[in-house]
Amino acid sequence: MSRSKVPPSVKSPFSLEADYADPQLYGWAGILFGALALVVGVPMLFMLPATLYGGVAVILSLGAVLVLAGVWMVRREE
Repeated sequence: MSRSKVPPSVKSPFSLEADYADPQLYGWAGILFGALALVVGVPMLFMLPATLYGGVAVILSLGAVLVLAGVWMVRREE
């Protein structure tokens, strides 16, 4: 085993220098899954009975939040 020091990004998962904390990667993932939720949610409005509109509204609102958060993260990285 090597005797090298453990980098601070491994010691603390909440470190701003974490290797996996790539805002652009997670931003595009949010945009992708948010757009998918919107694309699936809109046709569901026309296919499901009116009693299930609450569930569809939750899907659409979560999709919109994911898209907005993803755009914000991608723009913040630039």
